[in-house]
Amino acid sequence: MFQQNDFVERIKGEVSLESYISRYVKLKKAGRRVVGLCPFHSEKSPSFSISPELNVYHCFGCGKSGDIFTFVQDYEKVDFRRSLEILADYSGIPLQSQSNKEDAQYKQRLFEINAKFLTYFQENLESAEGIQAREYLKKRGIDKTIIHKFELGYALPGFDNFSRSVVRTSEDVSLAQKLGLLKLSNSRGGGTYDFYRDRIMFPIKDTSGKILGFGGRLIRDSEEAKYINSPASPIYDKGKTFYGLYQAQNQIRKSRVAILVEGYLDVIGLHSKDIETAIAPLGTSLTNNQVRNIKSYADKIKLVFDGDKAGKSAAVRAAEICLKEGLPAEIVVLEDGKDPFDLSRTLSNAEISEILTKSFSHSEFLLQETLLHTHISSSPEEKRKAIENLFTFIKSLERETDQQMYLSEGAKQLGLSISSVLNDFKRGTGVTLDDRKVDIKKSGKTSEKGNTAGIVYSRKIVSILVLHPEFFSYIDQLLELDFEDGESAFFWEILYTKYMNSEPISLDILQEEGFPTEIRSVFMSYILELDDSEETEESRKNIFEEYLLLYKRANKQRELENLSTGVGVLDEKNRLSRLMSVRSEILQIDQKLRSLNYTNGRG
Repeated sequence: MFQQNDFVERIKGEVSLESYISRYVKLKKAGRRVVGLCPFHSEKSPSFSISPELNVYHCFGCGKSGDIFTFVQDYEKVDFRRSLEILADYSGIPLQSQSNKEDAQYKQRLFEINAKFLTYFQENLESAEGIQAREYLKKRGIDKTIIHKFELGYALPGFDNFSRSVVRTSEDVSLAQKLGLLKLSNSRGGGTYDFYRDRIMFPIKDTSGKILGFGGRLIRDSEEAKYINSPASPIYDKGKTFYGLYQAQNQIRKSRVAILVEGYLDVIGLHSKDIETAIAPLGTSLTNNQVRNIKSYADKIKLVFDGDKAGKSAAVRAAEICLKEGLPAEIVVLEDGKDPFDLSRTLSNAEISEILTKSFSHSEFLLQETLLHTHISSSPEEKRKAIENLFTFIKSLERETDQQMYLSEGAKQLGLSISSVLNDFKRGTGVTLDDRKVDIKKSGKTSEKGNTAGIVYSRKIVSILVLHPEFFSYIDQLLELDFEDGESAFFWEILYTKYMNSEPISLDILQEEGFPTEIRSVFMSYILELDDSEETEESRKNIFEEYLLLYKRANKQRELENLSTGVGVLDEKNRLSRLMSVRSEILQIDQKLRSLNYTNGRG
């Protein structure tokens, strides 16, 4: 049976991006790359770069980037399907049409396998072996009514329960692997092992009730990830659906309002309090496709996130997507350390409903977070940083009316002249709100200068991980990092989720449907830079360690500067004590860096 993915992989493996683009652009060799004048904007000096090894391109002027399919779509101004047809004609590789009947039969078999596993998981939960799982649910306040409503189950401990109890034929084993229920083992003689072990199982359904995949949560302390989820499959695209939408769809249609929370238990907790419009994205940040889909059910979405820094960052990202997709949103930021499931265990329906009414409007929340909560009385330095953030945000908006509105409101909040803020925006980005022409060179330089050392090293760390996933062996150190750069945090979340789900990590992630083009553009420049260096395995390891240290040093240096000026410090005694401590930590990092530089031959 022919799969579209087969054709895509053949094109990537057999068609040279350099050869294809050279039909439109005169290219010349420049080290490991080839360069030329960008076909997407007018320029006199070449800023368009191709990596023949990675088969990707990036323009350091206008930011256009991608693979051969992206190039065809952007250059020919066609959709993905048409780009396949164009590349089939060019390459001679046949784009076969898969029979609808074969496709339907294959997907039906996958749905049947998922259904078999759900029955198995539910039986486990009710069995004698499921007593600890039932106790865990009882302890968390999840009663039988909710267990049945969401069809929760339990995956037993052990590595071969699935093959002994659920899938016995080679075809079923193959289908279970396709769905991510079974994984190939390197240590079991080429056999398979159960992906979900000793976990509460959450079935993920489409709106008709068919099972697309599963999420699993550990019921006891372990070094394994607390949550793992089904990978993408022919029947499951986590970027297009929501957990709980099957149960919530009727109530959302009635109220025309959806409540978006972060996880499975948050959805279950709110439903247990009869707040039945709660849904959650699936193991990833909210995507444009998910917002487009929910618009057919709701006229407004209420975003409910934790009050910690990660929660606020996720809320900002979600709010920006809703703004771009034209879906009105309200944002509820909970008390730091609390989530909707916590609320459901201690508060009544009326009390939770009251909290959900205390929301920020779309524009109010985005302005507050973008301007870093600065105001008319803030210092010039704080206002300058807020304006830089505001300009970065404004550049991501497509509608001129949105640009005008947020620039004007931002200026008012900071007590600045609207005309001066508009003029600075035009000069800094080359954009006029009346005529959106871009001075490519100027905007590129301005953007790069605006990046702090911490931002640069966070992006280099994430870029190395997508090129060399083996560096996830540093997972303990990586989890200590706190990516304040929104782009790095977004990409890191995707990579970490794939790592924890044992999904492949490669450059293809940047081409996945729903991956933001602006974030792809940001990272492609770093990826091409890293690909240029001819490093040995050992030196690459040292460079990665160096970036980890440099990122930590940048954060410590910023803390040192804040302490030196007294920002965020309550009393002088604590300030001086912390000042000495941070200086000592920087010295320790510098010692480690000198050692690495010596090893790398760069010291």
